[in-house]
Amino acid sequence: MKTAAFFLLFLLGSVRAFAQHEASLWLRSTPGQTQVFPWYTYTGKKVFFDVRYNFDWTNTGAVYIGKDIGRHGISVIPEIGILAGEYNGISPEMFILGHKKRVSFFVQMQYVKGWGNHPDFFYHWVDCQFDLRRWISVGVDEETLHIHSRTQVNLGPAMKLTFGKMYLKVWPAVSVGPVRRGTPIVYVGIGRAW
Repeated sequence: MKTAAFFLLFLLGSVRAFAQHEASLWLRSTPGQTQVFPWYTYTGKKVFFDVRYNFDWTNTGAVYIGKDIGRHGISVIPEIGILAGEYNGISPEMFILGHKKRVSFFVQMQYVKGWGNHPDFFYHWVDCQFDLRRWISVGVDEETLHIHSRTQVNLGPAMKLTFGKMYLKVWPAVSVGPVRRGTPIVYVGIGRAW
């Protein structure tokens, strides 16, 4: 927990504010295990920068760089990243996100090539929200992890509350299998964009 807090403070203090930034702190809780992961993104005119800790793998930091090549209000961001820590590897990744009328969506597709004895894996996350009001949206989230020839899918409703530039998101999910079928998972995230 101390490492995650230090990592987030370091990121917030190390980047000058001249484009769009988002910093968030997430909690992922399953029976018997709770993980905290900070996440920071920077979107400039020529570069997209993404740094996170504990998201891709336990006790592992990741740094990604890419460029938004999207048009018409939809961001398409291919990236390349390096993971270092308990897990070491390289990762191409793609984000697709947008907001049209009252619907917002976020898609993350990631392939990670592990170095040494670390396994390769594929990760996919989809978040789709409908704005009920300017400050509250509801929707559904899905994530898929494919590793060691097994696929794990987590699915559940999501709710996001927005307070100016701050937000709180809650996503209670359940594993629909096949590995941990029926296991409850709760994600809670608090963030700020500026």
